[in-house]
Amino acid sequence: PLDYDPEEFDLDEADDIRIYEHHRIRVDPGQEPMRVDHFLANRIKHISRSRIQNAALAGFIRINDEVVKSSVKVRPYDQVSMILPY
Repeated sequence: PLDYDPEEFDLDEADDIRIYEHHRIRVDPGQEPMRVDHFLANRIKHISRSRIQNAALAGFIRINDEVVKSSVKVRPYDQVSMILPY
């Protein structure tokens, strides 16, 4: 079943509808400090490092709920989250 009535779907409003890819990773206890862009590129195989860096520039990467640049290093037990436009 659909959440909306296709007859009432306004295509002008469709520009406001975006699909995002969400990633949340807990850093392992034995992880050596590593740049967050390298860390995410190693952990998420289908995403390029340049796409990860662009996400950081847009403010879509967080470590422990704080927006970070791609050069910030992850540390053991950090919670890393990233949102990418699909």
